[in-house]
Amino acid sequence: MPKDYILIPGSTFVEYEDLPSESEDGEVVVRTRGTLYGVMLSRDLFASYLATQYIENYQNQPLAIINPQELQFELENEGLTFADIQDAIDLTVSGDAVLRWVVEEQVVKAAVSGVAKAEALGKISAMPGVQDARLELVPGFMRSIPTSEEKIEVLFVDQL
Repeated sequence: MPKDYILIPGSTFVEYEDLPSESEDGEVVVRTRGTLYGVMLSRDLFASYLATQYIENYQNQPLAIINPQELQFELENEGLTFADIQDAIDLTVSGDAVLRWVVEEQVVKAAVSGVAKAEALGKISAMPGVQDARLELVPGFMRSIPTSEEKIEVLFVDQL
């Protein structure tokens, strides 16, 4: 299962297909193929959907949902079939989702490249999801950020 998806509990089912039998030396081998189906949600799209519903002034900034295992998913449709999941399904989600803004390294580098230290700190601090920012210029007498993004190092520290 892809790590960036959430498998909805209770949404899986298996369809079986009989395969041709084989006989050899008086023994018969009976074969069956099973295909597991299930309903999955993209973590990113689910987080964005929740943000549009519950965060005022959300403007499609990247978010991550960090506790999907703590949410309760309830399917309205019981006994799903392949035809059911091709169409719409009714799903109720309850619990407290924790969303975290995703701050991308390339975006930070592009925002601060070539600007003065004080201005760069303000730009980083104003980004959604940034609670605190520090800048360290080496050598210490530099007053602006290098224009070459390869010379800029960004370090993220999570504090939840």
